[in-house]
This record gives sequence, structure tokens and C-alpha cells, in this order.
Amino acid sequence: MFSKKKAAAGVTAAALALTFMMTGCGANPKAALIKIDTGDTIEYGYANFVAKYYQAQYDINYKSYYGSEMWNTDVQQNGTNLEQNVKDQVISQIEEQWVIRQHASDYSVTLSDDDNAKIEEYSQQFLDANTENGLSKLGGSKEYAVEFLTNMAYAIKVQNEIYKEANTNFTAAETEQSTISYVKFSTEGTTGSDGTETPMSDEDKAAAKKNAEDLAAAGAANYETKAAELSADVKSFSYTKADTTFEGMILPENVINESKNLKEGEISKVIEGSDGYYVVRMDKLLDEEATENKKSVLISSAKSTRYNEVVEGWKGSYTFTLDEKLWEKESLQDVSFTQKSAK
Repeated sequence: MFSKKKAAAGVTAAALALTFMMTGCGANPKAALIKIDTGDTIEYGYANFVAKYYQAQYDINYKSYYGSEMWNTDVQQNGTNLEQNVKDQVISQIEEQWVIRQHASDYSVTLSDDDNAKIEEYSQQFLDANTENGLSKLGGSKEYAVEFLTNMAYAIKVQNEIYKEANTNFTAAETEQSTISYVKFSTEGTTGSDGTETPMSDEDKAAAKKNAEDLAAAGAANYETKAAELSADVKSFSYTKADTTFEGMILPENVINESKNLKEGEISKVIEGSDGYYVVRMDKLLDEEATENKKSVLISSAKSTRYNEVVEGWKGSYTFTLDEKLWEKESLQDVSFTQKSAK
């Protein structure tokens, strides 16, 4: 799904590969949609262009799944339909990229002759790929295509410079992962369609415990085979070796802590968790692949945190005033897109 972070991540030849036919209508493209306390303005036509670009991406990639009512659906489950979510995100992205352009010099970011040549090339490709009527309905021309790609190019370059400031030197204690296999025999009750909860009977709990005991007795070599006989799923889970608390984890804390006492390849006795009986096997005391994945997650998070700190700090120095009545005229349902096959 579209987000301002993803939008800043793909400034390539594909960024304006708008190989679809456009039709639709809109307000005066030259009207001021966003006023900034510096005296600058952002035109409705440009915002309409950006919105239609992302609308096309959604229509092409998701409409076959969500159907004709996609734009009226609360896809993100936040109480707002998809149309309003995307329109809000478009405004946020436009404001963010305007701020980035103002501060690009803070990081000595400029566009090279090659960058500008590519922007020119991709903008012309966009014009050539779409009908004159469709372009007029976008409120634009090459002007908006060039502006869009230029803003995206600056966003990428500044983002990469900010990322360099992030602290990505993580210790072994923060990254080293152990990986276990586990089988859970649930002791949780059931919830009816009316929301009524029915606890598991003592007899069923006893049966769950007996199954767990049988699995533990089968030994590590027969772990998967016995689990299959018991119609139980074997699942994998990795955790940070040095962590002592596991708030929010999918496994109870005591299950993880008891697994730490296992040698590699060893199976546990029955471990009683808050929601069932568990039998665990220690697969890898130090899982190098999981450790690298953990490093990647931490590094990505650190970069995003630093980026948000810097850009939100910049945005806080300006006041943006959106003409909400004008933006209400923007519809993501009044344009049809027919994708052309790539040549």
C-alpha cells in the first residue's frame, strides 16, 4: 500500500511509468491548494496529478481484489475509507517533499545533469503514453510530471544522507538470535458468534496435557513425526538470546526462558504456559540467518527513526494551510485507467 516512506523509495525509471489512459475531471489546476507561511503555494493541479498517479497504482494492483467499492472501503481498518486515506497521505507527502526541497542544501544535495536528463526523458515518456484528453483531466502537462519526478529525486537523495546519521552499530547482545521449534496444545476456550466465551473443560485440558507429554516422551528425533500423529503444528520462532523479558511476544515468557536451558537439538519437557502446554526443541543456539535478519530490522528502524526526527523537525518550522473545500473536490473514483502492455 502507498505510504510516504514507500513513495520516497522508488525514484527510478518506473516512477512515472504511467502507461495507462486517463479520463476524468477536476477543479482549476492553477488554484492554490496549500498555502505556506513563507508565501509559497502548491497548486491544486500538482496535488491532483500526484493523487491520480497513486490512484492508478491502487486501481491496477488492488481493485481486482477489493472490487468496485475499494475506494469506499476501510481497507486500512482505521475508521476512514481508502479514498480519504490516500488523499491525506498525498497531502502529507507533498508537504514533506516541499520541506525537503527547502533543506536539501543542508546536506549539499543537488541534482546532476544526468538526473535532470532522466527526469526529462521519463516525463516525455509519460506524455507520449497518455491521451491528450487524459492529460488535460490531470490538470497538467509535462510541468507536473517534471515537478513530481524532481521532488521524488530530491527526497531519495536527502533521505539517503539522513540515513547516514543513524546509529546502526548494534551489539551482539542486541542482535544474536536463537531459533526454536515449538508445539502448543491449547487450553484456551472458545468464543461464540455472540461474543460469549466458553472455557475449555477439565477433561479437554487433561487431554491436551497428555498429548504434550506423549510428544515430549517421543524425543527430539521423532519430534515432527509424533506431532503429525497428534495433529499438532510444529512452528518456528526466533528470539534475541540476551533478552530477559519478552513483552508482546507470541510465546509466553516462561516458555522462552525455559527453552534457553536446552542444548542445541534438545527437546524440552512439557512447559505449562498461560494458554496451553508447550513442547520446545532448540534448533539453533546461534541462528546466523535470523541474526542477520534482526540486524536488518534494527538498522531499518534506526534509519526511519532518524529520518522522521529530522523531517518532522523541519516541518514544525512551517505552517501549511490546506484549502479543504477545494481538496474535497478531488475524487479518486471519477477517473478510469486502462493499463497498456509494456513494449
